[in-house]
Amino acid sequence: MKKSSTKKPFFKRRIFIFCALVALIIFITACNFGNIYRYLLSGDVSKALKREIVDKDAKRVNISELTKFQWDKFFIFGAYSLVSEICSSLEIKDHECSSKIKYLPMSEGESLFVFLENHKIVHVEVHIDWNGIFDEAEEKSFTPQNAVFDLVIDKERRFHDGAYITVLRPVFKNLQSN
Repeated sequence: MKKSSTKKPFFKRRIFIFCALVALIIFITACNFGNIYRYLLSGDVSKALKREIVDKDAKRVNISELTKFQWDKFFIFGAYSLVSEICSSLEIKDHECSSKIKYLPMSEGESLFVFLENHKIVHVEVHIDWNGIFDEAEEKSFTPQNAVFDLVIDKERRFHDGAYITVLRPVFKNLQSN
């Protein structure tokens, strides 16, 4: 019986350490879940935009400098956009268009970036407003030449964590409407 009694404290200690580690991981994850969610949901262009805003403190950004692919039109669609509306705006057949659009922005704070080249979708991604809010840009199309935005810190609006909102305003006002 002595052997089993010496193992019990050791076993209890292991369970306690394991439970403490699990609790710590859950706590850290819960505290950072919003940041993790935003990071995972954002696409490559959106993340590059965030780096320009946060890391480089840029005052102006050219979307064509953030992409690693060729494109001739760039569209931004807001939350609650329907696939049929998006495909109509892109002037692409529904079956070709809907096969490329796998996720739709379903809540405030999300947008959909769609890039075309020669009337074909070459890139689709979700953009999170945390990485910059596009002002006067939704439902507009941009070319690599006019997809240039001034970055303005809106000191009257903040995110829930207190960070100021960065607004992206089109530099060129002669934008094509969809």
